[in-house]
Amino acid sequence: MIIERSPDVVLLDVHMPDGGGLAVIEGVGTLDTSMKFLELSVADAAEDVIAIVRAGT
Repeated sequence: MIIERSPDVVLLDVHMPDGGGLAVIEGVGTLDTSMKFLELSVADAAEDVIAIVRAGT
């Protein structure tokens, strides 16, 4: 649906089902490099933040 609608910004949660926001970024971000992602989470685990930063968001 993200690719179909092509929004400027996608709001994601780090801990969504099926791989979370990171899986969405990895799947969609390679198809549309102009799209921006905003990740939110109540988690304070460093590994979650580091993985998202490495994904390029």
